[in-house]
Amino acid sequence: MPLSYSTQVKIKKNVKNLSVAVTVNITSEIDKSVNCLFENAIEAMEDGGTLTICLNNQMDKLIIDIIDTGIGISEEEFRKIGKPFFSTKGDKDTGLGMMTTFNIIKRMNGVIHLASKVGVGTTFTLSFPIFDDKKQSKNKLNKSHENSILLKI
Repeated sequence: MPLSYSTQVKIKKNVKNLSVAVTVNITSEIDKSVNCLFENAIEAMEDGGTLTICLNNQMDKLIIDIIDTGIGISEEEFRKIGKPFFSTKGDKDTGLGMMTTFNIIKRMNGVIHLASKVGVGTTFTLSFPIFDDKKQSKNKLNKSHENSILLKI
């Protein structure tokens, strides 16, 4: 059974400014990273809540916001997020998921930002470059574009 069913989490999506297909550097690693963020968000809403996923095209970037109405992250925890072996889940977790997620997103030319308020929830904002296929021929794709796929929304 999906984790969102067991915790009564409502999932909403919001897609803006994506009327055309965009090419972004997406790999199975990024897919796993985004799923890690989804799972963490759902687990932060033990009594239920709302997970909102927003996709937006801003200039030359694909922006993905993952917003939960969970317990939030304290200022002390905030400074440790993404550090090796840090976990808010105690012995239930290795503390490597967020570190790995941050590293994968950075390696794929992405940027991750975090905002949180205790008792209100947390927002992770991921930003990935969009590649203009009209300006770049397939023969001239540089190394950072090798794993690019066409994302149609």
